[in-house]
Amino acid sequence: MKDIKKIHILIALISLQLILTGCSSISYDNSNEISYQDSIKDIKIEIINENIMPSGIGYSLKLINESEHVIVQNSVYVSFPITNADRSQSNMNKCKVEASGNKLFLSPGESVILNVFVQSENYEGNNFLRIEDPQIQIIGYFNELSDNNRFGIWSSFSLFDSNFKSSWGKDNID
Repeated sequence: MKDIKKIHILIALISLQLILTGCSSISYDNSNEISYQDSIKDIKIEIINENIMPSGIGYSLKLINESEHVIVQNSVYVSFPITNADRSQSNMNKCKVEASGNKLFLSPGESVILNVFVQSENYEGNNFLRIEDPQIQIIGYFNELSDNNRFGIWSSFSLFDSNFKSSWGKDNID
């Protein structure tokens, strides 16, 4: 009988310790995460040029770091969204082409020119791709390569650069 009382007291003490530990007032500093999330809006892309050729479409892009952080590594991708038959809805396309010309350690205020070429085989004959509305994806890291410092942006060209209007499908293309 004494052993059962000892076990009950031990269980009660362990339970009390777990409850007190769960109610701890220890706070974690996530100010970096908040700062990084706020800095994403300061990563800009300007579409410098769109070159439509029989072999594919080339884009020249200017990646601008207007944040307060160094972008230690980034990758920029271009894709064409997938649409339904009546083109009323679009979804992200996981088939994408990576830009070349990237620079490691893009400091605040710096920019870099990137080039992307999407071969015509990737879109010709596919009526379910919105070639006239390309998308950009940026994946990068602020200040150091760490999962906590990783950021990602995915949007159409027009949201990055409101002046961009694709020449795709216009009659004046050679």
